[in-house]
Amino acid sequence: MLTDHYTGSAAEVFASAIPETGRGIVLGQRSKAVVDDHAERAVRLEGRRVIPDAAVDLTTKDFPEDEDAVLDHVRPLFQPLNRE
Repeated sequence: MLTDHYTGSAAEVFASAIPETGRGIVLGQRSKAVVDDHAERAVRLEGRRVIPDAAVDLTTKDFPEDEDAVLDHVRPLFQPLNRE
């Protein structure tokens, strides 16, 4: 799952559950930290934020060059899924 600083609410709950259940990884930036919920491991999310398994930050340099560092980072992860 891709997250950034705008990820909040139910998306934070979902993003925190993905790695806890072993069903995927979280990539991108830390979330907003707006959810008052407890994950499976009884970790309070409010004020804590969902921390990605692999942090990938965008820089101001990426925008004028039409770059997407997060997408560039995850694209190779999907190569095994292509069955061409």
